[in-house]
Amino acid sequence: MNLQPIAVSDEAPTLKSASIKRFGLFSDETFEFSSGLNVFIGRNGCGKSHLLKLLYTLVKAFGEAPENGSVLESEKLENRLASKLADVFRPEGDRIGRLVQRNTGQGLAKVSATFSNEKTCGFTLSTQDTIKGAKGKVGVLNEAVFLPSREALALFEGFIASYKKRELSFDETFYDLCVALSASPLRGRRGGMLDDLAKPFEEEIRGKVSLDGGRFYVKGDDGRIEAHLVSEGWRKLAALAQLIVNGSLTRNGFLFWDEPEANL
Repeated sequence: MNLQPIAVSDEAPTLKSASIKRFGLFSDETFEFSSGLNVFIGRNGCGKSHLLKLLYTLVKAFGEAPENGSVLESEKLENRLASKLADVFRPEGDRIGRLVQRNTGQGLAKVSATFSNEKTCGFTLSTQDTIKGAKGKVGVLNEAVFLPSREALALFEGFIASYKKRELSFDETFYDLCVALSASPLRGRRGGMLDDLAKPFEEEIRGKVSLDGGRFYVKGDDGRIEAHLVSEGWRKLAALAQLIVNGSLTRNGFLFWDEPEANL
């Protein structure tokens, strides 16, 4: 698979805030985001990864939301959101109701987000695996990329085809990332600017990243070496370089990076 990234805009909206009630480990929390870098720090098990996955799901689902509010289109959005929640969080039996905090009787989780253009989106989720009230015309969003705590270059070879054919012990963030990594580098003026942005990463790993025959390599002055033979920290930086030069990481795009300090 060799996909070209979608067109992007420097004016595309970004996340401004999010409200989460009874979803996962969050009983009732509101988060305010800066327009640039946001860092979540906390003890193990406090919900950092769940928060990143939920925000990623919101951006992926509502960034493709239809511009009209018909019942038919609303149902399509709810089905898409339910599928994305199941694939990203991987609850047992795809029962997304397991993501709702338990109470006596039927429980209900409520999630909403506001973007920098002041448009909002949100949904409710019941313990009966039902999504209701999914709505939000948030405008066209730039690409969202999720970097799991485990790097992906070493497992890239054959992963996309294998994921489609059978069950793997990976959530869909790995599949989405591999698809983003497989995109060809951009050419022309914009491609040249992206090459400049990737230079610090390439200097650190002492080479450029290339995809050849379904496998990633790092090409340097001493030749090329298979990506899975370099250190894990370098593989993480190599993945960032690849995502920059192929346009997957853009201004006003979204990078959700789980445990970025691990093995760097």
